[in-house]
Amino acid sequence: MRSLLIINVFILFILMVLGTMLANAAVVYALTFGALIAIVNTFVLMAHKLHADKRVLGMSGSIQTLYLCALERLVLAALLFALGLGLLKLSPLFVITGFIVGQGVMVLEGIARGLNWQHG
Repeated sequence: MRSLLIINVFILFILMVLGTMLANAAVVYALTFGALIAIVNTFVLMAHKLHADKRVLGMSGSIQTLYLCALERLVLAALLFALGLGLLKLSPLFVITGFIVGQGVMVLEGIARGLNWQHG
């Protein structure tokens, strides 16, 4: 889980550098904000995983923790998108692009873990 966070921060850095080289500051801010939403989502996921690891949960407790984590991440992402798009007036295309890249890291890391688990 920690490696996922490190990869997300590295991708954020790459987005910032590419945005600076290829576009203006507004694009960099929007890409960075979108990637930060993904990183905040990763922090929430890590916090719930650490909390669940410390407790012995039955089946209903595990499902409750899963739903609570999903709800918290959804609400937090919606609030952060509203902040970036509404209050900060960042470009929707680049905020969403930064978010998708950040979430894509999580998907690829999950696939890599699954392949590693299958092949040993």
